[in-house]
Amino acid sequence: MDATTLIARNDYRLFKQGRLAVIDTQKSNAVTFDGKLADHGTYRNIPEDFKLGIDAATFFGYSDYRLYRGDQLVVIDTQNGNSLSYQGAIADHGTYQNLSSFWTS
Repeated sequence: MDATTLIARNDYRLFKQGRLAVIDTQKSNAVTFDGKLADHGTYRNIPEDFKLGIDAATFFGYSDYRLYRGDQLVVIDTQNGNSLSYQGAIADHGTYQNLSSFWTS
């Protein structure tokens, strides 16, 4: 597994080599999606290289869904049609701008 994240109380996501599995933990751990990351609607706006694999993911706040790949960050606004609210270097994002390059490269 490359990365995992909990999106909501019942929405657990697993990433591996450009694929995604979504598990509904409230419905006997039913797998509600198992396929290419690019085929899931949440990820339709992310850059093509991110669709090949995610290094880490986290849900930050109410609608701020962050995906990491190498030194790049994409922030998906899940309350605004899964639009991208940030795309670029981790080091350039306000949350991370005071970290040393050790953490952002």
